[in-house]
Order: sequence, then C-alpha cells, then structure tokens
Amino acid sequence: MGDCMKKIRFRKKYHQNKMKYFIYIIIILIGYNIVLSLFNNININTTNEEFIKTLLNQSNHHLISNKSLINKTLYFLSNIDFNKPTTILQNNFTNIINIEDYTKGIITDIEYNDDYSELNELQKNSGYVEDPNPIKIEDPIIYIYNTHQLESYNKSNIEVYNIAPTVMTASYIMREKLNKIGLPTMVENADFTEILRINNWNYSASYKVSRGYIISAKEKYNSLKYYIDIHRDSTNGKLSTIAIDGTKYARLMFVVGLENKNYKPNLEFARKLHLMIDKEYPDLSRGVLTKKGKGVNGVYNQDLDSNMFLIEIGGVDSNIEEVTNSISVMVDILSKYIKEN
Repeated sequence: MGDCMKKIRFRKKYHQNKMKYFIYIIIILIGYNIVLSLFNNININTTNEEFIKTLLNQSNHHLISNKSLINKTLYFLSNIDFNKPTTILQNNFTNIINIEDYTKGIITDIEYNDDYSELNELQKNSGYVEDPNPIKIEDPIIYIYNTHQLESYNKSNIEVYNIAPTVMTASYIMREKLNKIGLPTMVENADFTEILRINNWNYSASYKVSRGYIISAKEKYNSLKYYIDIHRDSTNGKLSTIAIDGTKYARLMFVVGLENKNYKPNLEFARKLHLMIDKEYPDLSRGVLTKKGKGVNGVYNQDLDSNMFLIEIGGVDSNIEEVTNSISVMVDILSKYIKEN
C-alpha cells in the first residue's frame, strides 16, 4: 500500500513538473514574440547597408545548432533560423534587397587614377564634335554630358572617312535612340575644352566646367530626372571589348564617387543597372567601381542629384560599332529601369 502511494505521489509530482516546464516554455516563447514585435516597430536610425554590414561582420559562433529543439520551434513560429542570421533581416525588416546580391557587382580593386595630364595629347588626336542633329527638346527627362569630351575611340573601321569618334559621338547616338523610344533626352553640346582655355584652367578643372552646366540645366528644365556622364576608359584589348552571341560590344563600367552626400542612392542606382545588364548580357558590364581618397575626384558631381551615374563605355581599342551596340543595350536597360521606377 505504501509503495503504491509513493508511486502515485511520484507520478503526480512528475506531471506537475512537466506542466510547469511546459508553462515556462510557453512564457518564454510569448516573451520572445513580444520582444520581436517591439523590435519590428522600432525606427532604427541607420541604413540598411550599415545594418547588414554590421550583422555579417559579427561572429556567429554562439548560435544554436540546427538540431536544437528550441531553434526548430522558433523557426516554426517565426521563420527565423538562428544558424542563418540573415533570416532575421529577410523576414523582419522591410525595404531590404536580397542580401546575397547586395554587394554583387561592386568593385574596388581596379587601379583607377584620375589622370588629368593628357589634355595636350588628346587634342592632337581628337576634337570637339558638333551636334549632327540639333533639335529642341521641350521637357527632357534625361541629360547626357561628357566631362571629358576629347576621349576618343579607335577609328580603324572608319579611317576612310577621316572621322575620329569620341564620347560626344556616343552621347549623340544615345540621345537619338532614347528619343526614338519616347524618353526625351538632351545632350550638353557646349565646348568644355574652350571653357578651360578661356579661363586658363588645366584639365583637372573639367568637372568644375561640367558642374556649372549641370546646375544650369537643372534650373532651366524642371523635367530632368536622370543625368549621365559618358566617358571612355583607358583600358584596351579584352578589358574594353567582348563578344556575345557573335556580336561585339564595348564593355561598360559604372563609376561612383564615395566622397559626397548622395553616394548611397547613386551607388544603388548604378548597381541596379549593372545587375540588369549582367542578367541579359553576362560580363558586358564590368561592374560598379567605387572611388575615394587621394588621386581621384571622389565626387564626380554626383552630389548634385541622386539619379546620376558616370559610365565608361569601351576603351581605347573600341570602335564606334562596338560602342553603338553597347549603347543600344544601355538604352534598353535604362528604359526598363525608368518604367519600373
């Protein structure tokens, strides 16, 4: 009889303890969800970029194993896997792009010095290109300009015409294509080299000249939304040209200066364009080069608007046919971007 009573008391105590632990687990889970809910409603004074970088730079050696019952329970309730901290961001913070793609396309390891010593050499082989089709655009939304107007392309396939195509040529071609698809576009045709000469400024003042014209255009046309500075890279050979499905293209590269207040939206703008190009034409775009520090401009006038990008189209070995092919791609991608945004 005594043994029987002991067994009953043991079972009763066992069930009481089991219920108590179960209640504790319920309280913990409820508390967890309350805290998580509070965090979701906090307006964190940081950028998505800073938050992600901070999170991914932290060690996660303390995280619970996938085999943990608690981890599996929390994942079932909230879709958060504590072995994969990015799921916290993906499921509980809004307006965050795909984390795995966040830095895709951004490059920092390319040698890229802003060399402003070549003006005299450029003038020997290049010159100002007049607008071949001057037209008045009433309400342009895109403004194309060339801070370095004398950057020229390989003229091997048009030598017979004694033509030296430059980045200004590329700008006029892009304008025509954009206007043709219903995106009102204007090209700045002021002679920047003449402005430098009149003011006795050296080539390094080119961004100072283009800046004045950008500001003037913004004041004159309230309709402007996008600003494109077309350059030609100093690279040659394989870095400047690529063949895709039998067609040759001048390779593209975006450049974003990090030394201005608008670098984040401009960086994201360029990065999205790169990803869109890379999806349809792999390796045509070399990526988005970010620059700051000694030996570079670091601003590139991109502080004037959050929808500005500097693009290098081709290199010294690129011919105008390859450049035109790449411009067609750029026009198509830009059109898709504008429609989506």
